Amino acid sequence: MNTSDIIIVGGGVIGTATAYYLSKTGARVTLIDRQDVASGTSSRCDGNIVIYDMMPDQVLFARKAQDLFPGMADELGYDIKWKRRGCVLLFDTEEEIDHARRHVAAMLEKGQPYKYMDVKDVRADEPLVGDKIKGGVEVGCDGSLNPMFLAFGLMEGARRNGCRFVGNAPVIGIYRDGKGAVTGVRTERGDFHAPVVVDAAGPWSAQIAAMVDIHIKVEPRQGQLIVSERTGKIARRKISEFSYITTKILSDEYKRPVTWEMQEYGICFVFEPCEAGNFLIGSSRWFNGFDTRSNPHILKLMAQRAIEFFPCIKDARAIRSYAGLRPYSPDHYPIVSGTHVPGFYIATGHEGSGILYSLMTGTLMSQLITKAGETIIDPARWDFARFSQPQQGH
Repeated sequence: MNTSDIIIVGGGVIGTATAYYLSKTGARVTLIDRQDVASGTSSRCDGNIVIYDMMPDQVLFARKAQDLFPGMADELGYDIKWKRRGCVLLFDTEEEIDHARRHVAAMLEKGQPYKYMDVKDVRADEPLVGDKIKGGVEVGCDGSLNPMFLAFGLMEGARRNGCRFVGNAPVIGIYRDGKGAVTGVRTERGDFHAPVVVDAAGPWSAQIAAMVDIHIKVEPRQGQLIVSERTGKIARRKISEFSYITTKILSDEYKRPVTWEMQEYGICFVFEPCEAGNFLIGSSRWFNGFDTRSNPHILKLMAQRAIEFFPCIKDARAIRSYAGLRPYSPDHYPIVSGTHVPGFYIATGHEGSGILYSLMTGTLMSQLITKAGETIIDPARWDFARFSQPQQGH
């Protein structure tokens, strides 16, 4: 009989982190995925562990999450390619600098390593940036890793602790007893039984929650990336335009001087060098259902925006592109909590910060389920119950 203490639905970084930390407690864990480990969003992202795209009221959570990664490769015995090189956010208009002042001041007040850079500083740091650059901000703590390696490493660690993985098993139903408590799941590969089910299905989490009559306000938000040929060194670390943050949270405080199409598709310059000598270009944000096909027109807009910041890449060839789905939460906070359905837990809504929050989410979910001591953070801000209560300003 397929019986365990806890079933986790979703084999991305959120599900594997939850499996890892729960299995460390001695719980019998079964992780189920409709395909394989890291086959969804976790294999279609850029693996950034950054705070630069956070709002000031989020940043202390984010920084604590970020600081869990150093040493994780040693703990897992798996090279997750963790590097902490910082990043640079570029200003391309004087108006943007004015808009940025309050944001950066708030981050400095929170004790975060933000540092203004004038044009001379930027060019000394990255000589190939274009003439339109007006300055920038360095965020010294930001890092990156390989997101698939992180999921694989967490899964291997969970397996060593006795976790069972079941792949190619889409969940098609959730069993409940006469009092409404969950008792297991039904999949295309058979039934699995447990008194606890964790919904860590990312963009598909609303579909899983609907099986127990819970409505989660999470929807897929597509993002695309361009992969270049090998070019040699263009930049030494991650670079983005400062307005990435306003694009992410749909802020009306500052309107970028871009075309309506770039605004519509959330086109924002992001550059990330790769170990192989090539680079990634992003980004886009688009509500397009569950479509993971690359859109040539959006890719063209992304390339155009990137060339404005790095004209030197104009003749570089793109060797491929791909699209992933971010699990978008309307208030830009994850949902990591229990629910009114006994035994049903949710770990979703991280949008583009799932890699960053993976270890924190896994730790918190383990603590919530086992009720073992003080939680890693105050769980109230991430509680699902907030959507049934009047919301305060963020």
